[in-house]
Amino acid sequence: MRGYGEVWAAALVRLRRSARGALPWRLSREGALWRSSRGATMPLIAFGMLPMIAALGGSVDVGRIYITRSQMQAGVNAAALAAANAQDNASETDENGRYMQALRYYQDNVPNNYMGLTKPDGFVSYGGTATLAKPLFSLNNGISRTDVTASGMIPLTFMSIFGMRTYRIEVAAHAEFQPHPLEVMVVLDNTGSMNDTIDGVTKMASLKTAMHSFLNVLYQGAATQPDLAIGIINYTVTTNVGAILKSYGVQTQSMTGFTDREWGGTGNDNLGWKGCVSDDETVNTMSTNMAVSEPEAYDIWPALPGERPKPSSSHVMLPIRPYYYPPMFTSSDLTADKTNPAGNYYKASGSDFNAFRPTGGVLPSTLYNLAIYKRYIYRLYKGLNNGSANMADDVIVAANGTDYYDPTATGAYDDTTGIGTDFYVRADKIPYYSGTNNVWKDATHYDITKYNVAQPTPNYQCPEPGLAITYGVAKTVFDNYVDTKVWPVYPANGTMHHIGFLWGWRLLSRYDVFTRTPPAGSGTPRRALVFMTDGLTAFSVGNGTAAKDIDKQGRVFAAYGSPVDKQIATGIKESDYLAAVKLRFTKACSIANSLNLPDSNKPPMIFTVAINKGSDLDSDAKTRLQNCGTSGYWLTTSPSELNSAFQQIARTLTDVHLVH
Repeated sequence: MRGYGEVWAAALVRLRRSARGALPWRLSREGALWRSSRGATMPLIAFGMLPMIAALGGSVDVGRIYITRSQMQAGVNAAALAAANAQDNASETDENGRYMQALRYYQDNVPNNYMGLTKPDGFVSYGGTATLAKPLFSLNNGISRTDVTASGMIPLTFMSIFGMRTYRIEVAAHAEFQPHPLEVMVVLDNTGSMNDTIDGVTKMASLKTAMHSFLNVLYQGAATQPDLAIGIINYTVTTNVGAILKSYGVQTQSMTGFTDREWGGTGNDNLGWKGCVSDDETVNTMSTNMAVSEPEAYDIWPALPGERPKPSSSHVMLPIRPYYYPPMFTSSDLTADKTNPAGNYYKASGSDFNAFRPTGGVLPSTLYNLAIYKRYIYRLYKGLNNGSANMADDVIVAANGTDYYDPTATGAYDDTTGIGTDFYVRADKIPYYSGTNNVWKDATHYDITKYNVAQPTPNYQCPEPGLAITYGVAKTVFDNYVDTKVWPVYPANGTMHHIGFLWGWRLLSRYDVFTRTPPAGSGTPRRALVFMTDGLTAFSVGNGTAAKDIDKQGRVFAAYGSPVDKQIATGIKESDYLAAVKLRFTKACSIANSLNLPDSNKPPMIFTVAINKGSDLDSDAKTRLQNCGTSGYWLTTSPSELNSAFQQIARTLTDVHLVH
């Protein structure tokens, strides 16, 4: 490649040769006029102007060369960066692929016939251009490199007078993925509505494709990335982080007959705790003012057991409560006679009936008299208590185990608070628990494959266990997780954005507890949370006030219990419950976006992505998600848009630079 000085030197050599050959003999040294002093002024002036003309004309050509070279360099720079950011897509025809990205960005800067550029002899051009070579992609020690070169012949104007008709320009750009510690937590919606279709493709299938694209960009073609740490959790009306909490020594409450059983692994106990969690200690009256955060609302902070979210909190946070779905979910036969043990109220069955035997074939007399269980049994069977004369079939009796218990008496037990006169559960009186007409079943192993959910189970609505943020994990681990562990949980029971966001934020920001070690000397990690959903915050219990409506509002559960438990709202309607959950999501997002992490002195990046079908999302939900996603918010309406959103997020997180 020749510089501009070389261009001038070559031009002057040609000028001298041209001048010598073009002047008549009589103007040469050997001619008579050379020896004569008469009449020589004009020829000498003309002779002297030739270099001036050449210099003036040459400056025009050199200027054109400079401009063209600069534009071609800008073209290959843009092409290299664009191709590097699309490195994961090796298609040569896809407009979003690395080859077409390089081609389009180069063409935007260097259109065909720009400055009269033509293809040099022997040069192999690419994509219908005259000057762009086919981009080259390589991988060395996990670092992807993109090489883009261009070469063109520019026609010269004034210099062509002296025989220099064209000049070859060659430029090159090299872009590399620059490794830097990156920690990403991805929170994925696994609710039943993810089985709905958009453009003939289920939302879940679209999400899986988008997640694979996301991973492809982050891994940059490598099998592993030492500087990359990714975690994934799924959420529905709860989220599954139990195994992660155990592995890092975070305190969880013990539940006899549940947490002491092994759900997976070699034990594979169907009655064991799968790992989903309930809400933290909180208040049921919360200010809508974003500047106000109640000291006792532990569920909007990244605090963990044994800590005070705020100095003004009255006591430290309690251990995490396991999510347990009582054997009582049904939405049918709620108007049947509750005093009749042989009636339909206690015989309800179907896809939403969750009556599992907690101790197999043995009556749960001991288990159901533990405080953590008996409140739910009381709620379900107190209707049998209709007078001492009819107590033979009562499940709930006085604490001595024999006398009648009056649920309407002053000071009687309140199953929403767990306070009141104690009682005893006669497990042998539970209707349809055993015998030929039983509707209670042995628990099934509750794992999610596609959207076929097995019931009955204490883990109802619990998605698959999440993955902690870990460095150096092979890409195949995450690809396999997306393919086999991310599914819509069906039948659907609702959507609680807050519980997924809260735990995603905690696992990301509390690196002092959920420890991971980036490569030595690599600097402070960048941290990002990617939150994905497909719809509104939802919980199907209705807003009715009739007895049957209140009954249902006490028998459908999520991470915050049932509405009648009043854990997060003073009202028991669906609207009361949902308003409280939405408010917690909004406040948790606000705090997460403003609370600086100690090592970086800034909050994590937060991205939110929604896939919307028709009226899945109302304006309130869109605003809430947009305000939360301060680093980026995408409202997508098709599989391709969802895929593009995840690619854009990944490219924002990857560090691609031009290198020399």
